Amino acid sequence: MPQPEKSLGNNLPIIRIPGDGRCLFRAVVYGACLRSGEPSPSLSRQRELADELRAKVVDEFIKRRADTEWMPITVVMQDKNSSNLKVIAEYGEEYGKDNPIGVIYDGYGHYDALLKSSLS
Repeated sequence: MPQPEKSLGNNLPIIRIPGDGRCLFRAVVYGACLRSGEPSPSLSRQRELADELRAKVVDEFIKRRADTEWMPITVVMQDKNSSNLKVIAEYGEEYGKDNPIGVIYDGYGHYDALLKSSLS
C-alpha cells in the first residue's frame, strides 16, 4: 500500500552531483560520508566510492543474500506545483529510520545529494 506523500518544504541544501551514469551511487556515498561524520568526498573519491558501491550492489543482487545490511535512503523530488520537496521513495526502513541518506531525483534520470542527512 503506497504511503502518503511527505512534503519537506523547499529549503534543504542540494549538493550537485556530476551526471556521469553513476549519479545515484555518487549521491548515496556522499550522504553516507556525511552521515558517518567523514568530510565530503572529492569528485575523484566520489567516483571511486560510487563504483565500489555499484559493484557491491550488483554482487548482492547476484548472490540474493537475505542478510545484507543496508542503510535507510530517502529519495525526494521537487513538486512542480509548489516547489516543495516530496518523498517519492524510502528504502531500507527495515534497518532503521534514523538519519537516512537523502537524494533528490530531477525527474529526468539524474540524482543529486541532499546536504541535510536527517529527513523528517
